[in-house]
Amino acid sequence: MDGLRWLAAQGYPIPPTRVLVHPGRDREAIKAVLAGMVSEQRAYAIRSSANVEDGGSTSYAGQFASFLDVSGFDAVVDAVVGVVQSADTSGITSYRQHQGDDRPIDMAVIIQNMVRPVVSGV
Repeated sequence: MDGLRWLAAQGYPIPPTRVLVHPGRDREAIKAVLAGMVSEQRAYAIRSSANVEDGGSTSYAGQFASFLDVSGFDAVVDAVVGVVQSADTSGITSYRQHQGDDRPIDMAVIIQNMVRPVVSGV
């Protein structure tokens, strides 16, 4: 989230963004939060923003789930749940053990309007 804030402050265009802080795993609670926030006519990018990402000694790059071109309310809810659940995969557990990272994972989920890319880069 900090990266998005920085980009916006520098005047870079970013797609409309919603952030669910600690959304939990309860589908009905997620539905209640998303009601009126998600359009059936729009596609979204759903991705993680965890406290352990992009640290000084760990990156977690590509470790948590991201979902692109997600359309429909129920599909957005499923993607949010998928991002949250991705913090509990065997790959994450293995990476954390290898890095000696025992911090609790606080997962937020970023929901952005999908933008059709022309080019991309890192």
